[in-house]
Amino acid sequence: DVLTLFSRQAGVTLSFEERVVGGFSVAAIAGEMTIEAALQRLLSNTNLHALPVSNSAWLVQQKTTQDLITLNTINVQSRNRDLKDQTYTEAASVNLITQQDIQRFRGTSVGDIFQGTAGVLISENRNSGGLDINIRGMQGQGRVPVVIDGSRQETTVYRGYAGVSSRSYIDPDLIGSLKISKGPVMSADGTGATGGLVSVSTLSADDIVKEGELSGFRLRVSAIGNSANTPEPGTYAGYYLPRNAYRSQCRFSSYCTEQYIMPERFAPEEGMDRSSLFEFASYAGSFAAAKHFQWGDLIAAYAKREQGNYYAGSNGPAPEIIYAAPDKLAWYTETAVSMQGASRFRANERIPNTNFSSESWLLKSNVLLPNEQSLEMSYIRYNSAYGEMMPSQIRSFGQARQWLDSEVTNQTYTVRYRWQPSKYDWADFKANFWHTDTLTHLNTPGVGLVDIVDNVARSDDYQRFGTDVSNTMMFYSAGELALSYGVAAQYEDMDTDTPETEGFYAGSRSGWRKEFSAFTAIDWQFLTAWTLEAGLRFTHFSS
Repeated sequence: DVLTLFSRQAGVTLSFEERVVGGFSVAAIAGEMTIEAALQRLLSNTNLHALPVSNSAWLVQQKTTQDLITLNTINVQSRNRDLKDQTYTEAASVNLITQQDIQRFRGTSVGDIFQGTAGVLISENRNSGGLDINIRGMQGQGRVPVVIDGSRQETTVYRGYAGVSSRSYIDPDLIGSLKISKGPVMSADGTGATGGLVSVSTLSADDIVKEGELSGFRLRVSAIGNSANTPEPGTYAGYYLPRNAYRSQCRFSSYCTEQYIMPERFAPEEGMDRSSLFEFASYAGSFAAAKHFQWGDLIAAYAKREQGNYYAGSNGPAPEIIYAAPDKLAWYTETAVSMQGASRFRANERIPNTNFSSESWLLKSNVLLPNEQSLEMSYIRYNSAYGEMMPSQIRSFGQARQWLDSEVTNQTYTVRYRWQPSKYDWADFKANFWHTDTLTHLNTPGVGLVDIVDNVARSDDYQRFGTDVSNTMMFYSAGELALSYGVAAQYEDMDTDTPETEGFYAGSRSGWRKEFSAFTAIDWQFLTAWTLEAGLRFTHFSS
């Protein structure tokens, strides 16, 4: 049927009676035009016309010359459920972050878009530019997967005494929307998600192209203050107390050698020159373009961020050097010194290793296939250079200082197929294939060392391949029941140039891992206000 085919390819709703539209012949249409213009041309040589009933729906009926009839007042009530309404309508704890939310609360670091989301924290948000998400106290090692267009790209980075950091990489300007599910998730991409799941959808054509248009573009530019250009590696910052007591008035000079003489200050003068209100040392910008074709959509986007070291605030508690009363001993006078406060960085001080630079590219296409099938393909490339130190070395080992930048390059490939025939309740078939390639070049101090010459440089290569297949069947005999089932598998390979060692410090991992998972779940809405969910998952892995 021509109208049905037009409806599928254009992605709109056409309502009509078969007896009214049957028996007409129409000429083929070709070229680029709006949906409304194409529909008018399609019906131009018939006695049919299309009446718009909403932004993307038309009623096709016969033209008539009958007199208009004035009806009595008709009250119509409806509710347009927005994407964010899922937070209140799903029988689970979920949060939706839309593109409008990201625009409103972009912040400076990547993880700032999650601020204000109950139960969600971002670990090391001011370092690395990666996302290590904590949901209700659980994070890392696959407990809270970040799935970007159906693919996983989590990489594990050794963080000394603090353990490891599990990082995923995406620029906020490339995000169309994201969904945060708290607790175990019964879906194809929920394997291992004991803490929760973060599903990220990158930009689509509808995010860029205005309604009724065929193409469009978006340009964003941001200037960021309260930061400074990155200083040279080795630049000191924060308080540092080499000793907890110093001597004076010694009877013998050997008791008051240089190491016992109290320094003039316990923090460098550099780094206290906070930028003015309208002095912008950091920036972010992005460009995205999209176009609708007869066969589908095409999206391309580029984003860049440059962020220097930020300055600590001036309000609230700040560290303080406490000088005890001099204690006059037999051979010298001793003065105890201590630092009070949780942080060693002073108010208004430039914080080292919070610099971050990244470039991101997105290329994405959605192809409309015959018989209500679709194929989505995407490629994401992410390059970043950032400063960081081990958490233990910031607090415990020597004076904090700016370190050598680390680098990461991440490439993500996804292919997603879907078959959702409107006439079959038993079919909503999805197949997903993905691959992530992450190469990291890390610079970290050696054990108990803080000098640049003691830097330990290493490279880690993460390769991950995955696939999942699922289907959803709908039953309406007793309410609305959805039965979902599927399988998922992935293979992970990790290589490093760090030599094999035994003992206290290694810092990298090398090996492989295979994982297979099968699941089934039901979602039964037996009453309007009541929904029952249940699921079962089997997971097997080897390494």
